[in-house]
Amino acid sequence: MATVISFGERHIQLSNRHFSNLLEFTFASADVASLTSAEAQEVHRFEEGLESGQIFPGQCFEIEEDFPATDQQKLWARLFADTARAIFRREVGAQSNTCWQARAITQAMQLSDLFVHAAQHSEKGWYPQTKDQIERAGLSKSGAC
Repeated sequence: MATVISFGERHIQLSNRHFSNLLEFTFASADVASLTSAEAQEVHRFEEGLESGQIFPGQCFEIEEDFPATDQQKLWARLFADTARAIFRREVGAQSNTCWQARAITQAMQLSDLFVHAAQHSEKGWYPQTKDQIERAGLSKSGAC
């Protein structure tokens, strides 16, 4: 069985274990992120759904139905991108080996891109203000880029 997340004709399929791990890493990233109270509630809603069994690995998610608000789509786009960065920087996950990191980074970025696509359906040209974006802007201002 696998978890499928889709928007329109686009979809991403993850094994149940990879989905569970990615959520664990994303929740860890969210714990240290600067979230508004509404964003923190959205993350908490998802965590509670997992704990209660209403959300589970193997479930299919339709972004239009399960994350209908553009603000939800924007949040998850940013969180998954920041999770990819946290994996790369070795801030989350098991650090005793690195064989899982490339796959997890790719999956996190694919999910981020899918949520970006969904948000751009409502707000053309929108792109998340991720930690990478913030760092790049700072480096550009200092002349380091």
